Amino acid sequence: MEIGETRKGYGDAPSAPISARPTVAVIIPCYRVRAHIETVVRNVKDKVDHVFVVDDKCPEESGALVAERFPDTNVTVITHEVNQGVGGAMMTGYRAAAPAYDLLVKMDGDDQMDPDFLDVLTAPVVVGDADYAKGNRFHAPHYLRQMPKIRIFGNAMLSFLNKMSSGYWKLMDPTNGYTCLNSRVVDKTDFEKIDRRFFFESDLIFQLGLIRAVIADVPIPARYGEEISNLSARKVLFPFLRKHLTNFCSRFFYQYILRDFNIATIWTIFGALMFSFGIALGSIYLVRAFMTGAPTALGIIMMSAINVTIGLQLLLSALAYDINAEPTRAIARYLHRPPQS
Repeated sequence: MEIGETRKGYGDAPSAPISARPTVAVIIPCYRVRAHIETVVRNVKDKVDHVFVVDDKCPEESGALVAERFPDTNVTVITHEVNQGVGGAMMTGYRAAAPAYDLLVKMDGDDQMDPDFLDVLTAPVVVGDADYAKGNRFHAPHYLRQMPKIRIFGNAMLSFLNKMSSGYWKLMDPTNGYTCLNSRVVDKTDFEKIDRRFFFESDLIFQLGLIRAVIADVPIPARYGEEISNLSARKVLFPFLRKHLTNFCSRFFYQYILRDFNIATIWTIFGALMFSFGIALGSIYLVRAFMTGAPTALGIIMMSAINVTIGLQLLLSALAYDINAEPTRAIARYLHRPPQS
């Protein structure tokens, strides 16, 4: 499809590309970041059109500090009466900024994200190659020198789970909070279903996958200081695993059954059935042989092996199909910015 054509489902007519000088709003969710938030705002406010600081019922009153230090500037402080989590704070910021600004950049308030990389982060969205861009700390080995080893291992595991649940097999570092979203995509994304807590970044990627948005990984190093992360790997491991599994099942149903029943659907269903049957059959007779000492018939062994082999091959074929089905054409060019409320 060419840019000048109408695309059903994305508005009455294609929208014009982002202008050469797009407007940029930075959204900073705040919770226990009083020691760093003033530095973050000061370093970024002159590089963008507007800064939205969302105080998520911060016990340190980070928002009040920003309002005091930056009066009558391009900085707006929004305060939550009840803590909603980083996802809830970003939803508030997105809704406030989307009607007036082209690009919506997320930066955390802990000063781990270098504002000098703003142009690098936003470039894929500006030129129309992507609807959403995110930082990737895994692109080069020297980016990882300052990252704690436990974070490297945890992020690698989460990256694999995110690939399966979202369908974006080329993405790494899904929990990276340095992101840029095209504001035209906001009203097409089901924000009500996005997790409000630490699963926010991964869940947003999943929701963007459902609307076939294009996501770009941008190599950006992280900065680590003396700040203490609010995210405990031990506490989120099993909840994240459960949520990724739920997203995977939802994506398979929506993408391969409801929206497009195709050859990958057949491969997955029959592959899963044959593989499971082969494993179950082999396990039953293996236990039986161990308990009784009686040899297992050759036919049973062959039946189990054939089902496992063919089932695994079908699943690998479905996986290859899924990897190649990743969206490649940005949808934002066909959308209009959400109206000013």
